[in-house]
Formats: sequence, structure tokens, C-alpha cells
Amino acid sequence: MLVIAVAKKHPNKHVIDYESWLPRLISWIVSMLFKYNLVLNDLTLYRKDFKNADLSTASTIVCYLFPGAMVVLEEKLKQNVLKNITIASNTFALPSYKPIKVIKLKDFYQTPIYVYHWQPK
Repeated sequence: MLVIAVAKKHPNKHVIDYESWLPRLISWIVSMLFKYNLVLNDLTLYRKDFKNADLSTASTIVCYLFPGAMVVLEEKLKQNVLKNITIASNTFALPSYKPIKVIKLKDFYQTPIYVYHWQPK
């Protein structure tokens, strides 16, 4: 559902979501219940693994991945020649990089959002 909030906040951006079947189904159901116009917001939902995705044109990556997947994402970012991009991660941090900002949500858990500015080394 995070992807819907991102698409609504940035209606002029093309938002692409890679999800496993359950989160994708939940996003789709929520979008139908609240009648979000996903086409208007240019939101594309894919049921596939981000590890095989081409991130070379990304300007922003928003993720909610478990710690092991954050390691995989970091390795993918290191292996690809990517331009400077912004990464926002819900709950879990990249293991080897210091975020430029940590935002604490005003929820029960004070969930951290880690924000990075990725620059190829």
C-alpha cells in the first residue's frame, strides 16, 4: 500500500512496483476499494522479483524489504552503473551505507524510514 501513497503524492511520476503476489493483491484491492485511478497516477504493478529488474532509469527507489533483501538490493546497486538516485526504505536499512536522514513515523512502533542519496563509488 506504500506504493499507492507514493503514486498519489507524485501523480506526474511513473511509479513501478515489484511485489510478490500477496502485497500486490492487497495494493490492488485497496486501490479498487478507494477507487484510486492507477492509470492517471501512472502506477504499474508487477508481480515479479526486483532482483531481475532494470533499475538503470530509476530516480527514486522506495522499498519495504526484509534485512536479507536489503543486502541483495545493496549488491545490485553496487554492480550496476546507476546515476545518483534517492532511496527511501521503510523499517530496514542498507547494511553498509549511512542514511542522510532517518524519519520516525508517528505510529505505535515509531517506524524508521531511512533515506539515502546513492552515488556510485
